Amino acid sequence: MPYYETGGEKARLCPMATKTEEEGESIPARMAWDCKIGDKIHKNSYGINNWCYDLRPGVTTIWGLAEADSRAWRHINQKNTARIPMFLECWRWGGGPTTRSDPAPPDENVRHNTGFGRYCMNRHAYTIHICMMDGSAHRVKLKGLWDLKWHRTYNMVDQPPQWPDWMVNLPDS
Repeated sequence: MPYYETGGEKARLCPMATKTEEEGESIPARMAWDCKIGDKIHKNSYGINNWCYDLRPGVTTIWGLAEADSRAWRHINQKNTARIPMFLECWRWGGGPTTRSDPAPPDENVRHNTGFGRYCMNRHAYTIHICMMDGSAHRVKLKGLWDLKWHRTYNMVDQPPQWPDWMVNLPDS
């Protein structure tokens, strides 16, 4: 929280996504959003990988996502943290893909509330910026989102989904 608040909008906003829909932004990939924490409202365009939460004992869901107790990372002392997305460009506070076969958003010009739908957007020539669990930052091609290790039981052997028309000709990761 100290980084979140003291970093200000420079830390919480992508330069391409600084206005909310209420402020007149109409392109979903360029929208920021407001988040109320306590009595303060923070404008954001980055969100967390929901599987990065440290859960209290007995908690089995995160934002309605099942099996959180077995999937959540809980702490950063993991193997291959350079492949674990932690903080990403997003149109909401976060998201949680469950399997590698989770679908891509069917349309690039509409916000989608699916696991990948909150991150898979054309913000930077079909790439987004991601801070990995090891602290490194990368620009990742949209199809590359499916190749990251989202949670502890995310199976990298599964096939990615059939790409919607708008993604078919995008480069792979």
